Amino acid sequence: MPRHRVSIAVIAFLGLGASVVPGPAVRAQPPPPPVAAGDLVPPNEVVGLLGHVALSAAGKDLGRVVDVLVDTQGIVRAVVIDVGGFFGVGSRKVAFAWSALHFARGDKGPVVSVVIPSDRIKTWPDYQADKPIAILGADGTGR
Repeated sequence: MPRHRVSIAVIAFLGLGASVVPGPAVRAQPPPPPVAAGDLVPPNEVVGLLGHVALSAAGKDLGRVVDVLVDTQGIVRAVVIDVGGFFGVGSRKVAFAWSALHFARGDKGPVVSVVIPSDRIKTWPDYQADKPIAILGADGTGR
């Protein structure tokens, strides 16, 4: 009897027991692509946009960037700015086309401004994540 237990253990160890149970064929996976070298960028040349203040065309505080919207290819299409209000009360979110933003060098980093008149921003539909998105373009339209 002990001999029988040893032979089963040896068969399982050699992998012969696995051939008894039918299963899907295992395909060899291709090796992952080599990792490309990264860029080394000085910290004063890049900045995160989330939470960054955006200025109106008149140079006044418009609001803060709360989201960046990309399409299915990863191309930036728009930024969402929480405009108006006071400490979040009475504010609303508006999607601005990436082309509607201008970046300039400031004393404390880049200055982000929107080149759309405030009266056009006030009449633009709010951004809602679960609804079709109206993106306000640099020319004041949805382009």
